[in-house]
Amino acid sequence: MRPFSCYEDARLSPPAIALRFARCSIPDRWKNLDEKQVPKEDDIMDAIDCIKTRRSIRKFKPDPVPRETIMEILDCARHSPYAGAPAWQFTIITDPKQKQEVVALKKTFPSPWAVNAPVLIGVSVDLSQSKRWIETGSIAATTILLATHALGLGACWVAMRYDDTILNARIQRALGLSENVFPICLIALGYPDEIPKEKHLRDLHSLVR
Repeated sequence: MRPFSCYEDARLSPPAIALRFARCSIPDRWKNLDEKQVPKEDDIMDAIDCIKTRRSIRKFKPDPVPRETIMEILDCARHSPYAGAPAWQFTIITDPKQKQEVVALKKTFPSPWAVNAPVLIGVSVDLSQSKRWIETGSIAATTILLATHALGLGACWVAMRYDDTILNARIQRALGLSENVFPICLIALGYPDEIPKEKHLRDLHSLVR
């Protein structure tokens, strides 16, 4: 097995290839894992392929997601661009009772399927650190979706941002957030148990002016 790392030979590669997740040393957090749990070269995809092939997954296998994999995904999220400050907070939810409590608070477009995801990640932003909190949180959430797909898992955005002060307070309590930390969304993730439909895309030339 060739070890895993990042940005190998970036100086010598064309721009698209330079974005490839390369492999040259195993991160310390993976050294105690069984070899079968460490992502192999064929399991990590080109960044361009990752963007173009990602789909929303709403049906998951019951298999638990290793903590190390979740932390690798969130490590990618903390490298996201941000507006003003990296004011994110991430809440990992695996307890079935807590998942049900949080998902039940989604009042617009209810998402009961999300309780069956092995992991829910709450993406929130500290308003005292970032005035552009919606942008900052949304960028990190998008990174989580892409990193999840790159590692061979599936995920879906579950909106949890409301203008309702009382409802927001209930969501904050369910996620264990302080009053100045506001939720953006949940990311439901796990190993896919469905083949998503082909994505409908508008013609590129119709979008460009």
